[in-house]
Amino acid sequence: LHLGMSLWMMGCEEIFEGEPLSGEEYPVDVRKGIRSSTLQEKLLKKHLFPIELTIMIIVAAICMSQVSLAFLQKICGCLRCLTCSKGVRLKNLKNNMNTVQVDYSSARDREI
Repeated sequence: LHLGMSLWMMGCEEIFEGEPLSGEEYPVDVRKGIRSSTLQEKLLKKHLFPIELTIMIIVAAICMSQVSLAFLQKICGCLRCLTCSKGVRLKNLKNNMNTVQVDYSSARDREI
């Protein structure tokens, strides 16, 4: 949020004029004495490049963490399937092992 607001504020020509990344000058409306600029011209300035780069890095990190988390969950699921383990359910069963005395038919009904 702060980076977005600083990008908007620093891109405003009334606050900070700056130089374009391309090195060319923006067209000036001679009749009004002001520069006409588009959104692209406002965002492509040298002083805004570090802010824009930081925003892109943060967005890429968030996307990569979500993708890697989903990927790791799929891989762990495949490994659990290959090794025939049931993950959390297996841990719960091991914790209950030899702690409760049950007969065979009730254990079979409870899938223990």
